Amino acid sequence: MRDLPAEIYTIIFLYLEKEDLQECYFVCKSWHTMAIPLGWEEVTLRTHNISLVKSHFNNLNHDRYFKYSHLIKTLAFEDYKNYGDYYKLSRLELLELLNLLPNLKEIDFSETNYAKEYLEYLLGADMQNINRIYTGFDLCLIQSDLLFSVYYKFRNSITCIRLLLDDRHTINFDSQQINILNSLNQFKKLTKLELYNLNDINLTPFEIQDSCPNLEHLKFELNYFPNQLTDLTVTICSQNVFNWIDIVGMEPALRLMEKAGSIEETSIDFLGCEEYQVQANDENNMTKYFKLLNSFRGARQTQCIANFNEAIPETSHLGYSFSYNSPDMLFVTYNLQISDLYGSNTADMAVPDNTSSIIGPEIFHILDFNLLRLYYDDDNLYRDLYGLPNTADMAVPRQSRP
Repeated sequence: MRDLPAEIYTIIFLYLEKEDLQECYFVCKSWHTMAIPLGWEEVTLRTHNISLVKSHFNNLNHDRYFKYSHLIKTLAFEDYKNYGDYYKLSRLELLELLNLLPNLKEIDFSETNYAKEYLEYLLGADMQNINRIYTGFDLCLIQSDLLFSVYYKFRNSITCIRLLLDDRHTINFDSQQINILNSLNQFKKLTKLELYNLNDINLTPFEIQDSCPNLEHLKFELNYFPNQLTDLTVTICSQNVFNWIDIVGMEPALRLMEKAGSIEETSIDFLGCEEYQVQANDENNMTKYFKLLNSFRGARQTQCIANFNEAIPETSHLGYSFSYNSPDMLFVTYNLQISDLYGSNTADMAVPDNTSSIIGPEIFHILDFNLLRLYYDDDNLYRDLYGLPNTADMAVPRQSRP
């Protein structure tokens, strides 16, 4: 063990719980030197810690108590009840504490009842290198102006913003009116932006990207669809529908499909690429697909035409689509990947789990198969389709046998 490089020890220490890491402080001098920076990198001030911090500001042991404060990079506050001012840092106490943390990068107010007060105190802090400020989403809704004012103060260093945008678009900062959208280009290090657009029907993600050229992650959420909207096309590139669900989550995906499906003429297309292929024809993914389809269909009682195609990697036809090209006709496309062959040239079609999805292939009125390099076993095909109540008008499957 003594011959291990320090880098190996550091990697091992990173896997330890904080309590176990603290025990390493007392093993030997070399372990102490390596473990201390990791143990102090993230600090959480809970209710009882706050009273200790307050008592040591004017204590003779001040320097000893804050000996490792220069190692702290993330500071979190955690309290679940309002115990009174004695367990809350005052403005002067918070600013004094922050002055003792020269390498602080992140502040987390998401678990404290005093988030609003602490944000107000931050506006007077003499520091420039904060990268992230975490708050609960409720505070983002109620105190959006205050939160953006704090972001704006640290605009030269902040890398992540959560922004609620209403129709005013302006805040008052140092007695000046600041236009929120126009000011985004001043956030030089901003790489992640979550923007919740309440009612600006003219704002698009492309305008945000133009204002923030260094963005790596943009979450643009609409709280509405304009009442006058009658035609909508959404194209999601470089992702198939299942990768997209994994990224955004099933519940947000279902909400988008429900809202899009309520528009008179609408289309959502997923144009994946070969590197993002997954096994599409299994029960789990088929269940996800029919959940989306059910949300998109909504209460409309329309004919449903389904195309099940073989995905050809050499082409751009690797997509899945949901569309109403007319108010009374629903079109869907589902791609079978090469991986669905299971090493054979015959494919069996999976069906969704009926305990999780309330609809299945029975909603199809016309079902069309376009298989270029594989073929369905006739017995399997008609076994899968047997008993579907709406497929009396089923189109004759197109097959190409080798």
